[in-house]
Amino acid sequence: MAFSYVIAQYAAYFQIGSGPTLVLQIVTHYLGLTLAPMLFMFISSKVFQFCTYHRMFIYYILTIQLMNVTNWYFRIPISNQLYNGIQDVITVVFFTIAGILYLKKRRQIRLCKKENPT
Repeated sequence: MAFSYVIAQYAAYFQIGSGPTLVLQIVTHYLGLTLAPMLFMFISSKVFQFCTYHRMFIYYILTIQLMNVTNWYFRIPISNQLYNGIQDVITVVFFTIAGILYLKKRRQIRLCKKENPT
């Protein structure tokens, strides 16, 4: 789902989504880029105690959605290139943090297996 946000971001930047195009329709409607699935995913992550690695993708999507809604209603006074650049930086930061958390968790699992061989 987080990857579909990246696709939607670049589709909007290259103006693929101007008008009712197939790419934007697939990304927004069929992949569920609305707040309702995000609310369900966030509540599920708390109930089922997802690890921080998995929550980073949910936080990423919520951050991008808040930026897009703010820009839609209040028009952030920056160029489209700068706005897309800011979203690119946010994408890299969140995905890097998620990767680091994933590798730390994998390392902890590997160290536990070495200490307790069965």
